[in-house]
Amino acid sequence: MSAFLDAVLAHPEERVFVIELFHDELTAKKRCTWEFQQFYIHGLRWPEMRALVEAEWNRHRDDFRVLPILQHLREAFDDKWEDAEFYSRFMG
Repeated sequence: MSAFLDAVLAHPEERVFVIELFHDELTAKKRCTWEFQQFYIHGLRWPEMRALVEAEWNRHRDDFRVLPILQHLREAFDDKWEDAEFYSRFMG
């Protein structure tokens, strides 16, 4: 996961492409793991990503299967993200 994040950070000119990847993963029926998504959300914290997560939150407002996952993604934008402790990259 860190290698992916490092590659994204090393190539800021690919931001639009990365946002498109994120959108595709966020809206796909078969997604990558939400842990991976929250990892790179926290590592990037781009406003475009937040807007996509909020749009999905609004779209799935009544889907109690999806809301907990989206809540985890929303929390990953926080500077004091509680789950950061699970990832050595974000510790200390």
